[in-house]
Amino acid sequence: MVYCGSLYAKARCASLTYVMVRYRIADRNDGDSTASMRSSLNSRCGEIAATVRRVWQLTPAEARSVTALAVGRSPREIAVAHHISVHTVRTQLKRAMSKAGVHTQSALVASVYSVVV
Repeated sequence: MVYCGSLYAKARCASLTYVMVRYRIADRNDGDSTASMRSSLNSRCGEIAATVRRVWQLTPAEARSVTALAVGRSPREIAVAHHISVHTVRTQLKRAMSKAGVHTQSALVASVYSVVV
């Protein structure tokens, strides 16, 4: 990643309360820690999906798409892996963003990290 800084996202919990989430975005010099975090998340995909599903009351398909996005897959890669259209993936992500109370995919990923890390 090129940008180094913080991303603040407003996450909505199941209790409908809002929490400010701070998510650090790594730069190129910090690539090893980003890679190790992604590999850690990859190994915990099932656990992450179950957690975000419970916290935001997502459907299994929404939780699967959100988890895949959080570990660095693009909507196109998610669609190919699950044999669905990119449009379906985008719809699932939009519904998940609505339930999480965020408006962008990056804020959704930041919220996932805040819930599971």
